[in-house]
Amino acid sequence: MKKCATKENFLHQKIEECTETIAGLGALPNVDASYQKTSLKAKERNQYLKKYNNVNKKAFDQFLSSSKQEKLYARKAELDVAKDNIYELMQLLEVRKVEAIQVTFRQVAAIFTEVFKKLVPEGNGHLILRTASRSAASFPAIPMLWPTESFCVSSAVRAQELW
Repeated sequence: MKKCATKENFLHQKIEECTETIAGLGALPNVDASYQKTSLKAKERNQYLKKYNNVNKKAFDQFLSSSKQEKLYARKAELDVAKDNIYELMQLLEVRKVEAIQVTFRQVAAIFTEVFKKLVPEGNGHLILRTASRSAASFPAIPMLWPTESFCVSSAVRAQELW
């Protein structure tokens, strides 16, 4: 019980000290009426702007999707350029391949003619390169310059009558 009494006295002293401090501060100034009106207007405006919160989110989402699309279009353009470069390289390699085959065939044909002349002195032998068109090309977008299915070799012998 003594504890409660001492605690009660202590709290009463605190109340008196706080009351004296408040009295020392003086009277509180009156709140300006225009401040209250401004506060109310701010609350009203915030309520009004809350309606447009979803609009801002939608606009942001649209901005993100359009920037994604722009990035994808740019990447597609890069890939198209790379594809065109690859096709150009393939065509160049095809031309070089055809040229190499033709040069090799001419060399072989010349040697064949010489050897045939030595073997058959009275005859002429020639290699003929026959080409057949291919029904399905490997790369339909690239015209094949040398559409060969097989190489055919034929020799023509002209025999003169010895009589």
